Amino acid sequence: MKKLILVFGISALTFPFAAKAQIDTLREVNLDAMGTPTTPAFQVMGTSPSEIEKPATAAEFVIAIQNASDNFSTFPTNFGIAFTPFWWTNGKELDFEEEFSTENKMRLWRHLQVSLGTVGGAGGIEDNWRYALGLRTNLLEGKINPDSRKAYDALLEKSAKTYNKALDERNSSDAVLQNLYLKKEEYLTEKKEISNQYPPDSAMGAEVRIRYEVVKALIKETQDAIEERQKELDDTPLPEDPQLTKELNAAMQKLYVRYGWKWDLGAGGAYDFVDNKLDSSKLYRAGVWTNFGYSLKGNEKHQWTFLGAARYYYYDQVIYALENQTVLIDNMGAIDAGVRAVLDAKKLSISLEALYRMGLNDNFENTYKINALANYRFSENRSVYVSAGNDFNDSSVGGPKQLRVYIGLNLGFGEGKDILYRAR
Repeated sequence: MKKLILVFGISALTFPFAAKAQIDTLREVNLDAMGTPTTPAFQVMGTSPSEIEKPATAAEFVIAIQNASDNFSTFPTNFGIAFTPFWWTNGKELDFEEEFSTENKMRLWRHLQVSLGTVGGAGGIEDNWRYALGLRTNLLEGKINPDSRKAYDALLEKSAKTYNKALDERNSSDAVLQNLYLKKEEYLTEKKEISNQYPPDSAMGAEVRIRYEVVKALIKETQDAIEERQKELDDTPLPEDPQLTKELNAAMQKLYVRYGWKWDLGAGGAYDFVDNKLDSSKLYRAGVWTNFGYSLKGNEKHQWTFLGAARYYYYDQVIYALENQTVLIDNMGAIDAGVRAVLDAKKLSISLEALYRMGLNDNFENTYKINALANYRFSENRSVYVSAGNDFNDSSVGGPKQLRVYIGLNLGFGEGKDILYRAR
């Protein structure tokens, strides 16, 4: 009998969604890091909504909760976390040139993600807890369209000129600042006249020398007042040009569209603990895998990506049901191969994937998985996804028997990061 399994997931992601770009001023931009929470620990435990990961920027921190029991009538027992060490070390100030490069660069540390996960009732055994550790990083992430980058650079330069012009106009119309400049000029003129009248300082009389020192002190005092007033003005934000801001945001959206070759690597391992006891632990499976593919150039409205995947899993033991008996398979390996097509259309992403698993044992019947995924981003840092498809059958002959449906919600949290922009 075929089974329908619904899985509901809630994820909280911390990532740089309010970054700033520096040119002559600071300006807020968005770094898009939302996506379906697919991480190595979840994959090796067999609870991932998507098997073939699309190489992309990893979030700073992910918390995932899944419920796959009793039609959601019990408390969830599946949990996972994932984090990117880069954000906690040298990710405090990003380089715009690196983040939005027109070259396809390899940045292993930038995209390294560590994930941990746990599943209650694993393998259909009520008291069996499964724990997993996984690592993943991008080798190639695609590149930015050079035309899009040039357009954004031009708009950002225009924004900086407009901002600086507005600063100059505000400074020149500020009565307090201008009066201070006039006073400073008067004191400088007086100091120069005294110096010209008495070329050698020693020729100054006592009264003239006292006035000379007073003027020098007044010049310093006025300069301090100018700097203080200038700081007050600088701390007061200038009104933004709504049209220019709209154009900049539209140009930034085009920078999210990376095209070209994409490639990542992942590895993970999962252990089972009956009753959560160390002396009853055993390896469930461990594996290494790679996802690779090509994204067509596309635009901010839609883009196609075609991916392939290759994986190797090692199972310590597999209890496998044949037609007439159940056997125990020790030290079994399995090789997966698959393809995935992804269409990103603005806020909506839809994809279809198919994988084939070949067991390296005579008793194991090869199996497959076909899965569809839809992800909709309904705001800058919030999205909902639905995934549906059959599951691999690793426990018996007769082909896949389970249909899984995942429903998840991604919520984004976190403080802004600074992006250092170097004008070309």
